[in-house]
Amino acid sequence: MRLPLALGMLLIACSPLCGQANVNYFPLDVGNTWLYIGSGSRAGESLTVQITRTETIKDRTYAVLHGLSGKDYWLRQEGQSILSYDPTEDRETVWYAFASPEQEIYETDLPGTCCRKATIVSRSVTYKGPTGEFRNAVEIGYPAVFQVGIEKELFVQNVGLVYRAQATGGPTLGSYDLIYARLGTQVVASPELAFSLSLDRSVYIPVGPGPQTSPLQVTARITLRNTSVPMELTFPTGQIYDLMITNENGDVVYRWSADKGFALGITRLTFGPGETNYVIVARPVSSSVGPLPPGKYLAEAWLTTESIGGRKMYSASSTFEVVWLR
Repeated sequence: MRLPLALGMLLIACSPLCGQANVNYFPLDVGNTWLYIGSGSRAGESLTVQITRTETIKDRTYAVLHGLSGKDYWLRQEGQSILSYDPTEDRETVWYAFASPEQEIYETDLPGTCCRKATIVSRSVTYKGPTGEFRNAVEIGYPAVFQVGIEKELFVQNVGLVYRAQATGGPTLGSYDLIYARLGTQVVASPELAFSLSLDRSVYIPVGPGPQTSPLQVTARITLRNTSVPMELTFPTGQIYDLMITNENGDVVYRWSADKGFALGITRLTFGPGETNYVIVARPVSSSVGPLPPGKYLAEAWLTTESIGGRKMYSASSTFEVVWLR
């Protein structure tokens, strides 16, 4: 597959980014996820974009981008450009040319733009949004857009798109701001309050000489994440959290607090900003001597704060399966 001459020249043309091989304004690793919230004429809307998988086409590896315009796109990075492959036309085109000189027009086939025109407006924009403040963001403008279409976008190195402004008809303008991104082990998020339960696996296989001597161990992590202002929680006793595991019939096969004692009296703790974790290593059994039989189970975790209307204020659950090897 040969690229148009103008595209080839664009990819090798020198710019302020020449020699910076690690500069990445659109990370294309599988699992990367971006969440956006709308404002203006897009108020009340949200947008989720994710790299779902990779595919090899004609010896080139493409990342499949899902979430834009309700369809999938095949993307790859070459130099500082993001190229899109169209399987129906069997050709590549440019979406973004981050190495293009400032203020010079380059051709783009990014969906939602007009007349294939784009330009790097600046590489030193300061962006302030729900996820915080970023300096040296790259602003890409689309000067030919009129009444409907993307007008500008802001990109942050190693994060990706953080802001998009769109003309939505006549004088109306809508925009999307990044509120959350998971990029490998890196998380970029707006201030949030979240409670979660994580298990070390989804399927447990008891090991040992036989089912009657095969112990089962479930490692659970309970997480309270508060990246906003500090908050105080009140507990009726010294117990802060609990974990319970039930089988498909609703029978309790494990409860962390069942064999523990706790101090009497009200306990008050301050949480945040930051993240607090509790780890429980559970060894559930179907009886006093036997492991759990094969089947599906539900693990539930919660903070033992005072309830609201009889309901737990902070709780989460996760399912897992037990499989015996014979």
